Amino acid sequence: MSQPILRFLATKNYKNLSLDKEVNLKKLNIFIGSNGSGKSNFINCLKFLKDSLTTIPDENRGVSTFENAVAEIGSNRILDGNVESPAVVRLAYCFSQISQNGITGRDNGVLDLKVYVDKNKPRVSISEEFLYSGEDLHESSSSTPFYYYKFHDNEVGKGVVSIYNTPGKNSETHFETLDNIHSNSLGLTSIPRLLEYSQYPPESTPVYRIRRDLVEFISEWQFDNANNMDLNKIRTAEPKIELKKEALYFASFIIFSLIFVKIFELSF
Repeated sequence: MSQPILRFLATKNYKNLSLDKEVNLKKLNIFIGSNGSGKSNFINCLKFLKDSLTTIPDENRGVSTFENAVAEIGSNRILDGNVESPAVVRLAYCFSQISQNGITGRDNGVLDLKVYVDKNKPRVSISEEFLYSGEDLHESSSSTPFYYYKFHDNEVGKGVVSIYNTPGKNSETHFETLDNIHSNSLGLTSIPRLLEYSQYPPESTPVYRIRRDLVEFISEWQFDNANNMDLNKIRTAEPKIELKKEALYFASFIIFSLIFVKIFELSF
């Protein structure tokens, strides 16, 4: 089975990284820029997603994984300083090969997240969250995408999820309403809880397997900081790269780029 691939990242109102167009990604991506140009902020968008899905919540402090992940990248300071508060920060991630069900147009998908930020309040919340098919943001798509789920778009705490008309088969779907959707947790992590007490078993939803595959894929992402590395060892080391069959190691994606920039900066 093919592994999901991160195809692009799009942001709006996020720190100094409000992008007019999506940043398309390849297997190897090198980011070069001066200090404060947004390299680390770009990487933090990816780390935020992983932490939102995989970090164990701090129940003693009543902090969700989403809230903890946002705190790691700045809490209410994630809003671009040039944007009037309150406002919405958008983070959208496009993945390919997220579905092997043979249904045309559903091999690519976009996790589209909008976060409400008020600089006068320490905590932020999710104002909208969608997971839909295609390789374009839904407002740019030439046709209406297939929505696996839509949360908080009409009312906070409510949303819909696609359900197969015929349980156990990749048949036509319809929307079913879900309640009690927390705005302080990523909906992608909440799907099992939301379906647990519904009349629909998880297997009857198209999102069930895709959610599992995405979480497994993203949980393999690894991050290191070139600022903490010994540059002399980097220059003199023998290249040793071990690739795991089903793991995406961000050395090829991030670390090499940051090392390159660090060495470049110190060489001049």
